[in-house]
Amino acid sequence: MANVAHKTNDPVEVHLSVNTPEFDPGTWIINPPSLQALLNGAVPRAYWKITPGQDDVVEMDAGEKAAVDAAALPDQKTAKIKGFAAETQTFVVVEGYDCQSFGVHSRRSGLDQCGPGDLRSR
Repeated sequence: MANVAHKTNDPVEVHLSVNTPEFDPGTWIINPPSLQALLNGAVPRAYWKITPGQDDVVEMDAGEKAAVDAAALPDQKTAKIKGFAAETQTFVVVEGYDCQSFGVHSRRSGLDQCGPGDLRSR
């Protein structure tokens, strides 16, 4: 049994405790020397890279990690916006506005709430 890492996939593709003969050494690194240290150190897989000689899996340096993080920001931003939009589907009624007359009044956590189209001036 061995651990293997694909030499060219990005992010690094790793298989643990595999039957070694099923993996071509021309495509896979068999038992990468630093892999166990990455696993023990709980380094996120996004921060792993194959060495230039394609003989080991190592942790990226700070600059490479920053580039990975920057590439992930647009997706994280989109997810955060979608989450925020979902959270703001219900608006808290503020002083001077009333939504009870629209039949959508509810009590949640002790606050009056209604939808965005339900607010009107008192």
